Amino acid sequence: MTTKLAEHYIISLFSRDKKLTAKQLELIGVGRRTPSILYTIERKQLFSLYGLFPKWNEKMWMRIINDFTKRKWLIVDNGEAFLSEEGERQKTAFIMPDRSLPDIKSIEYAKTRSVFWERFVFISQILSEFSYNNNQYLPHLPSAEDQRQTKLWIKQQGLPMKELTRQWAEEIASYLESLPVSYANMLVDQLMGNEENGLTRRQLLEKFAMTESDYKVLMTHLLESFRLYSLNHDLALIQNLWSSIHVQESKGLNKSAYETLHLIEMGHTIDEIARLRHLKENTIIEHLLEIVLVTHWPGYKAFIPDDAYAMIHHCFEDKPDLTYGEFKLDHPDIPFFWFRLIEIERIRAHAY
Repeated sequence: MTTKLAEHYIISLFSRDKKLTAKQLELIGVGRRTPSILYTIERKQLFSLYGLFPKWNEKMWMRIINDFTKRKWLIVDNGEAFLSEEGERQKTAFIMPDRSLPDIKSIEYAKTRSVFWERFVFISQILSEFSYNNNQYLPHLPSAEDQRQTKLWIKQQGLPMKELTRQWAEEIASYLESLPVSYANMLVDQLMGNEENGLTRRQLLEKFAMTESDYKVLMTHLLESFRLYSLNHDLALIQNLWSSIHVQESKGLNKSAYETLHLIEMGHTIDEIARLRHLKENTIIEHLLEIVLVTHWPGYKAFIPDDAYAMIHHCFEDKPDLTYGEFKLDHPDIPFFWFRLIEIERIRAHAY
């Protein structure tokens, strides 16, 4: 297993031209959800960091930046840190510990991953105990509601338990066989079933010589690889579990933004939604920005008149680094969110 994974991961967040402050890293790491933070994540491609370190405050990030500066990996200028030449070499040598672990290209599944894993472990436990005809065991998820949701999901698959168990085992095996042995073993060691309790977090970290931060980084990327593998290899049960939990988690949105998305998809305008929900129009606009930044929802173009859409794009062609402050000098009547939506569109066009 790769050692100092979190340390190398953190240096990979920086680049020669991407300057980051400790405050930005804190707000993204704890999972702050405002249009400005979500836009920063998009602009600086920091998707995997979102919500990853909920207990790390600005002082913690300052200590990390200072440590990396002492090692000559980072340069700090007016509170903003960026890679030195040596830091660039460190980053290039690392990137991610194995090519089997994918880049994370949105924050859409940030809330879903941990819920998926806990539910996945519980389903594996239920099916393992079933295969041994054992009804007397301590459930992995103690919450009555979690147990109800899990049993409901099992019922919704419409398969006899024996067939469900067989297909579940085949899909798990397919994914595990695609991984390096150490990663597969780490996932299996967390599972529980008949006469198997799974390693505690402390035991797991000791066995694989990891810190808690290493574990978080690795699990985030492994779960993303599991999701993508299930899509690319038609693992029907695993796909279905991801999808059902993602809906329960409001498709990565906060609940209020998710309600707004539902009303938008019904054909309501911003002002209509504001009236229906007794909210300010600016709040609905913030929801729209969150929807686009989190879910890559394509329907935003309907909110920008065609002539304004073309004109704003033309302005960016003349000046790619155009700011809204500069833009509104000549176009004071154009709403900010039209400008920001096209900024997001352009970032994505260049990123992918």
